[in-house]
Amino acid sequence: MIYAIFILCLILFAIAIYALRKLSKQYKTLQEIYYLQKLMLSHSQFTNDANEMVLWKIRYDIWCWNENLVKSENYEMAQQAKAATNIIADMITFYRNNLKADNNDTYIKK
Repeated sequence: MIYAIFILCLILFAIAIYALRKLSKQYKTLQEIYYLQKLMLSHSQFTNDANEMVLWKIRYDIWCWNENLVKSENYEMAQQAKAATNIIADMITFYRNNLKADNNDTYIKK
């Protein structure tokens, strides 16, 4: 009987360790997402163009929202916030490429 209780305690202990490791891994992933987004924002450069500044403002708002998600350990919502920032980053890249193409056309015409 004592051995059965001891084995059950060991099983419960193993399950608890597994659950804590899984939560720790999710938290570490969220921290990494948060750090990378913070790094991208710190290295971004604003131009004088208002449309790009609006896109960066939206991206910054999502980044701040994601920071709160990381603190609350909401993994699914943090992934959605990451996807949203990636979409906005693609929009900014597309906008910059088109702006450069327009600028090149005006220089060629002159």
